[in-house]
Amino acid sequence: MASVIRNIIFNFNELETNKLRHLFTSTAYMRDPVLKKTSKADTYTDAFNVLQTRSDIKCRKIIQMCKTMAQFKELCEDDKIILLKASCPEIICLLSVLTFNFEGEFWTVAIDSENGVMLPLNVLKWENLNFYVILKQFMITIKGEYDSDMSLIDLLMAIILFNPNRPDLKHKEIIKLQQKTYMYLLQRYLELKHNSKSESETRFLRLMNCLNELYFTTHNMISTVSEALNNNPRPESLYAEIIARIFHNLQEYLNL
Repeated sequence: MASVIRNIIFNFNELETNKLRHLFTSTAYMRDPVLKKTSKADTYTDAFNVLQTRSDIKCRKIIQMCKTMAQFKELCEDDKIILLKASCPEIICLLSVLTFNFEGEFWTVAIDSENGVMLPLNVLKWENLNFYVILKQFMITIKGEYDSDMSLIDLLMAIILFNPNRPDLKHKEIIKLQQKTYMYLLQRYLELKHNSKSESETRFLRLMNCLNELYFTTHNMISTVSEALNNNPRPESLYAEIIARIFHNLQEYLNL
């Protein structure tokens, strides 16, 4: 449990505390290892291999996380698949800020338990797509709001996962209740952390705006890739391959 929340956990009631402990136990699957050695991705092929490996690892971890969440396990199979397909790219995008060096503009991507690869942001300038500008702006925005507080990232992941606005869900009200619960816990956490109702409300609204920006960023990425796939069934596109790989992995790994 993060040191920030350890200092205030006793200010929550028993129900809130149990909910947070269960969440943090599940989100622990998403932590990256401490890396001992890093190399650098210098070529298109290197970058593709790194991003493919990263998407593989993160997809597996997201599914592991969900398998340990009681509220998720209680959903019907169709709703589980819909929520995972929609939230997986968004969660991966959110987590990208954790391994990004803002001064050098590169990610340090874990490829196994000890080794990582430096992946420059300018790799996203390829093919005249505007992911570079959009993703960079999102990371700058979220960095200013989460301020290295992993408890906030954990709560945001749960809010992203239980999004009742996904199309074709069978039990929207149940999912809406879960999302509202995690939104409430986020508000309570901010209020206790900052010891100010007005400050917590302002920060909560800014975090919700970050999620709107995240949805836009991910939607832009997927829409661009979908258009490329429609225009060319076999596009020579890094992004098309990565997004296709993410959805392929979800189908392959999903054994809930």
